[in-house]
Amino acid sequence: MTISPSCLVNGSATPPAIAVAGGSTVTIALANPSGVQYWSISCTSTDELNTAAAINATLVVNMGAKTATFTAPAGLGSAVIFTSTVGISNIGIDQNKVVQPSFSTTFKVNVATSGSAVVMAANETLEQLATFGWIGLINAFIRSGGGGGGGGIGFTGVVAVSANFAGLANKFYQVSAGSPIAATMPTLTNGQMFGYADVLASSNTNPITFTPPGGIQLMNPATLVYGAAGAPFVANVNGASAQWMSDGSTHYYAI
Repeated sequence: MTISPSCLVNGSATPPAIAVAGGSTVTIALANPSGVQYWSISCTSTDELNTAAAINATLVVNMGAKTATFTAPAGLGSAVIFTSTVGISNIGIDQNKVVQPSFSTTFKVNVATSGSAVVMAANETLEQLATFGWIGLINAFIRSGGGGGGGGIGFTGVVAVSANFAGLANKFYQVSAGSPIAATMPTLTNGQMFGYADVLASSNTNPITFTPPGGIQLMNPATLVYGAAGAPFVANVNGASAQWMSDGSTHYYAI
């Protein structure tokens, strides 16, 4: 007997990924529950600003109807991936008690940014689009000129003294810190980037202090932990480099 783990999200087939409103109640249903005796559904991956545990805490499953509901992340620019597994004699197992990999699948639910862009989730493969998966998201950014118009972040040359980068998004700066530098970061919209390569800072002697715009939490590229809103990141290691991208909300995250 052949059964399918494929799911509908708010009545729409997956893949492709389905866009929903932030904070809304989302309905998941097996597309074809015929022959399914067992069903497992849970969030197994998210973007870097959400957690699977938080999503699963809102998950309510109706095993008899083979449906479930969960609360979408409230934040704009969120992505969650669910794993659906069906079975006949048990979860993932057919009537002959043989494990069937085809009894399990994943699908993605997006909360778009204010600019209608979508973000990626950890371990994402073909959930966004059945054929090309996440490649379309990256290529759309490159083709839009998000990489400085030339398929990558534009390189501006060496900045030797204090640097105010306000208004200069989508650039990659080489910073020569022969003395301490106070670097004011630009205001970035969703998907815009800012990066630097430090070529001369000598430990704590000549640090480069990157200060984000007010209200923005900046991710430490070494620890992947966000600082407080408006708190600076201090680069004081010779040869360090980092790139940040805006999520269109209140975070610049390291990439």
